[in-house]
Amino acid sequence: MIGLILHVTVASTLVHFQSPSGNINCIGGPAYQGSPAFVQCLVKQHSWPKSITPRRPARCDLDYDPYTISLGNRRVSVGSCRGDIGPLCVQATADKCSTLAYGRSVGIGPFLCQSLKAGVECRYRTGSKAGFRIARETYILYR
Repeated sequence: MIGLILHVTVASTLVHFQSPSGNINCIGGPAYQGSPAFVQCLVKQHSWPKSITPRRPARCDLDYDPYTISLGNRRVSVGSCRGDIGPLCVQATADKCSTLAYGRSVGIGPFLCQSLKAGVECRYRTGSKAGFRIARETYILYR
């Protein structure tokens, strides 16, 4: 069952949310001024098996977070080479981050993200429905 769907109405609006446990944090936005639509989620506390946890790429000279999954341009990728802290919900900033209740969904450009007790799932609404489900224990990629 898909719950309430919230739609992004302003092209430049970022959607930032966390799971009810606060362990999964996501950020995304629709295509804007030549940048593609995207959604990115990270799991803060994890127990992923080493066999599915990506290693730091040799070409990454910034901080590397293997527990981040990104979706955009109809592709999904695991791991993030970045120079910032990622989509963390930090209450001490002006960044508006909401909690997406279990069973609820949010529309972000071409994506639909749903908060489940088994994690957060984000997929394209049309076409191949590429996407992912991210959780404390594991992840699933939809290609």
